[in-house]
Amino acid sequence: MYNRYIIYPLIWSSTYNFVAELTELSQALWGSTVGVLKLILGIIHMKNEVLSGIIQKIQNPTVADYQVLANVLKSCAAISDRILGKALHSSVIKLGHHSCQFVTKALLNMYAKCKDLDECQKLFSQIKYSDTVTWNIVLSGFAGSRFHETEMIRLFNSMQRAHYPKPSSVTIAIVIPVLARAGALVAGKSVHCYAIKHGLDCKTLVGNAFLSMYAKSGNISDAAAIFHGISDKDVVSWNAMIAG
Repeated sequence: MYNRYIIYPLIWSSTYNFVAELTELSQALWGSTVGVLKLILGIIHMKNEVLSGIIQKIQNPTVADYQVLANVLKSCAAISDRILGKALHSSVIKLGHHSCQFVTKALLNMYAKCKDLDECQKLFSQIKYSDTVTWNIVLSGFAGSRFHETEMIRLFNSMQRAHYPKPSSVTIAIVIPVLARAGALVAGKSVHCYAIKHGLDCKTLVGNAFLSMYAKSGNISDAAAIFHGISDKDVVSWNAMIAG
C-alpha cells in the first residue's frame, strides 16, 4: 500500500503547479479545467489551497467570467465549503457579476448546500427576478433542514400566491416530503389538487412523492390509487407502496 504522506504531497504539488500554469489559458479552457479540478478535489480531499489559488486568479478581469465563477461555486457547493464560497461571493460583487442570474443561482445553491440558509434567504430576497429554478434551489435548501420546515412551507405558499413563476414537478417533489414529515396532510392534499389541475400528477417524480405521503399517513387506498395511476413506475414507486 502506498504511503499517503508521500503520495498526497506529490499529487498536491502537481495539482497546484497545474493550476499555476493556467494563467495564460483562454476563458473557455478555464471552464473545462474547473470541471476537472472538481474531480481532483473529491479524490485527494485537499481543496482549500487549490480553490484559494483559483480565487486569486479569477480576480484578474482578463481571465474571469461568469461561467468560471459559477463553476467554482458549484465546486464549493459539492464539497460544502462555505468559507471559500463566501470569498467567491465577494469576488462576484467586485467583478460586477452579482446581477448575473447564472452566478446568482450558483451562489444560492452554494449557500443552500452548505446549510447557510440565512445567507441563502438574504440573497434570495435581493433577487428582482426569480424563475422556477431559483425558487427550487431555495426550497430544496430549506427542505433539507428539519428546523426550517415552517419557513419552507411559508416560501412555498408565497410562490403559489405569485403570478409567476408557478410550481413545477420538481417543486412538488421537494415540498411534499416536507409536508408528509410535518404531518400536514391537509396541505399535502391541497398541493395534490394543484398538481392534478396543472397536469403534474402524471409525472413519476410527483406521483412517487404523493404515493409516499399517503402511504406514510396510513391512507393506503389513496396510495394504491396513485400507484396504479403512475404509468412509468420505478423502484421508488414500488418501494413506497411496499413500505406503506
